Amino acid sequence: TDFPLDLGGEWIHVPPRILDEIVDDSTVPVNVETYSDTRTYGWWEDNTFYNEIVGQGDHKFKGYTWFDFFNDYLASDIRSKIETNCVVNQINWQSNPAQVKCRNGKSFKAWHVIVTTPINTLARGDINFSPNLPGSLSTAIQRAGKSSNFPNGIKTWMKFNTKFWPNGMGAFAINGDYSNTGERMFYDAGLGEDT
Repeated sequence: TDFPLDLGGEWIHVPPRILDEIVDDSTVPVNVETYSDTRTYGWWEDNTFYNEIVGQGDHKFKGYTWFDFFNDYLASDIRSKIETNCVVNQINWQSNPAQVKCRNGKSFKAWHVIVTTPINTLARGDINFSPNLPGSLSTAIQRAGKSSNFPNGIKTWMKFNTKFWPNGMGAFAINGDYSNTGERMFYDAGLGEDT
């Protein structure tokens, strides 16, 4: 494509002025194009197509993502401190500063640690927290990890020769009992983009 494919980071669920607030520097102009993302979501059920409007108040980056925003506006001051290819497997959050250890043997100290892994990663116990997380949080993680609401997922992109969904339809699902296999969701990655 001639625009960035959605990797899960292109929605802004508040007004776009938040971008200026995040940068928090009036000398840095934030030149990011967005558009209002009121879209239609539809689904097939018993050979009948239903739809409803969703996303009211949401915005999307145009030809841009949160990953780009982070890289362009926030990472420049800390780029030399960003560690990649270092899978975290231990966090001692009671020590001051916190200690983070990776599978490759590297370790780091930080005053604050933000964990953004998928819930299934936490439920499997891939990260050992010391001390253990509070019981209510640990129970919620285990429950969510076993729930069909958080199945393992895969994202693929397909190009069809014929558009078979209605214009303006941002996403659609094929309903059914997917408690064991997960929902089938289709999303028009080109909606709102210059294609």
